[in-house]
Amino acid sequence: PMRPRERERVRYARELIERDLQNPPNLLDLARSVGLPHPKLNYFFREEYGTTVFGYLRTIRLNKAKMLLNEGVMNVSEAAYEVGYSSLSHFAKAFKNQFGEVPVNYLRNTSNKYQ
Repeated sequence: PMRPRERERVRYARELIERDLQNPPNLLDLARSVGLPHPKLNYFFREEYGTTVFGYLRTIRLNKAKMLLNEGVMNVSEAAYEVGYSSLSHFAKAFKNQFGEVPVNYLRNTSNKYQ
């Protein structure tokens, strides 16, 4: 079971991840920053949030990208880069896995709703 001090460290790790989606710390640096060994950080992170550190990062990046596309102020490339994806093909694949359609189609369908 996770102790209160460990729970605080895991929550702090989540804050560090969310601070800069474009340049998040790698797992080893994150673990060092919060004072936990990286396997323990990943284990406790899964206990607290139901996913790994990387899974959490991917989810918040994709949700933010979806929000940016919904706002209609960015195209797919801009939204991908804004949330830290340097490869459009990786972004498109992750977006489709998360939301069931590629970002270009999502953007097209979203913009058609408002016309």
